[in-house]
Amino acid sequence: MKISTTCSKLAVTLLSAMLLIVALAYAAEAQNTAGANADANLVQVTATVTEDGNRGVIGLTKENFQIWEDSSEQQIVTISAGSSPSEYVLSYKPTNTAKDGTWRKLQIKVIPPKNLTAPLSVRAKVGYYAPTGTN
Repeated sequence: MKISTTCSKLAVTLLSAMLLIVALAYAAEAQNTAGANADANLVQVTATVTEDGNRGVIGLTKENFQIWEDSSEQQIVTISAGSSPSEYVLSYKPTNTAKDGTWRKLQIKVIPPKNLTAPLSVRAKVGYYAPTGTN
């Protein structure tokens, strides 16, 4: 009986240690990923595009979008799907790379494809605060 109890305690201790190692590795990876995005200086904007005010528009490409940051047009680097079919995640590298913590005003426009005649509207954040620091 004593050996069984000792083995059980050892198993629980080893399992706890393994879970702690996994949790620490996950936290380190999450921190590295966040740092990579900051080092790359990419800004991501989620935009939802609708037609006639409520019907989602699908199948758009980065050529269908224009982004301005503080009145300066930005070049979209990537576009990916958001959490719904009419949601797009646009990434760009801002031309203003100053890490001064100032407010950067965003304007996103959508250029409708030729097969859509109804006016399109886009909902997205209106700006963000630039990061601060030297890195």
